[in-house]
Amino acid sequence: MQIPENDQIRKWLENQTKHKNKIESALLFSKGKPLIAAEMIDLEVNETRKDFIKDISELIKTGNNLLQISEQWPKDNESMLLKLEWMSDLLMDCIRHKFLTENQETFMKMIQSPEHQEFHPKLHSFMSAEPVKKMFTTSVE
Repeated sequence: MQIPENDQIRKWLENQTKHKNKIESALLFSKGKPLIAAEMIDLEVNETRKDFIKDISELIKTGNNLLQISEQWPKDNESMLLKLEWMSDLLMDCIRHKFLTENQETFMKMIQSPEHQEFHPKLHSFMSAEPVKKMFTTSVE
């Protein structure tokens, strides 16, 4: 099933709730999933998000243990699930950043190497001709 456009979701959410001021943040935090956004409107998502950001900022500044900070979080399922999802997103973003940065650095080193400087012109001369179809015959016993 395809996720509807944000404008469609906004209109639907406006008919579902009296809390019009929470629609945008719920839509953002739900990653465009209408049913989850509808649930988030009824929660105090903005406050939960502020608390999460404060805790993560403290973790970054002080180097405290994440487990110690998470033990202070409310134990109700809804806010705990939200914070775990946000933590997962944060971790994925960090990994993506590290992976992409390392790949970029590796690529830059590779294209500056003497081997690359020697191989690159040969590759261009090889690719200058049109590809030729070749058929291979195989035999199976």
